[in-house]
Amino acid sequence: MRSALLIGAAAFVALIVDKPVYVTSSCKQVFNFMGLSEGPKPVFWITEDLSGECNTSRLLQVVMADSTPFVIYTELKESGNWDWFKKGVEYLQMKPALRLNNQDGIWTVERETWRIKTPSHDQNLSEAFDKHIRAGGSNGITWNKDRVSDGVILPQVEDAKTNLVYYYRAGLYINYEIDKVYYFPNFGYLLIFTRQSKLAIGLDTMHGFVILKIIN
Repeated sequence: MRSALLIGAAAFVALIVDKPVYVTSSCKQVFNFMGLSEGPKPVFWITEDLSGECNTSRLLQVVMADSTPFVIYTELKESGNWDWFKKGVEYLQMKPALRLNNQDGIWTVERETWRIKTPSHDQNLSEAFDKHIRAGGSNGITWNKDRVSDGVILPQVEDAKTNLVYYYRAGLYINYEIDKVYYFPNFGYLLIFTRQSKLAIGLDTMHGFVILKIIN
């Protein structure tokens, strides 16, 4: 009898061990655009604050290299303390940015005929992401690595052709909302911040941003 109880207890423990255990970190992202600096390789300066157990802030420098744009991460010693940077960034040569207006989900800017809309909801992609998580995926990073560009659904730009220049790898770009949009007429760049309602493992957010270039 005792042997049967031990066998049953061992099976119960094995069942618990085999079941995935997810640690909650609740890291919530907040992005802020600080400027686009001039130079042979223009740089987008973006701050990212993460709350929850992450409790950190980092400066993102997205460098527009000729071949492949890349990002440089710099973490702050003190989370959320950007006062020093706001003063310093005033000394950089910045290109003018126009912030687009949102009216009923349509983003526009004065003197331009094109407009931007959020892509339609895709239930198949939503189910594919859930399957990705069940198969051992974690977040937007693992999804983007697994699906590459096939898993990145771009905002709809009507009356203009665009090329994807860069997307932040930690974002999940399916069934999202557009949060903020900036246009840089000197370069033709569009900087689009996205807001994702679906959460990653650990209840972390998967907001992000993409950079497009208008080519006509």
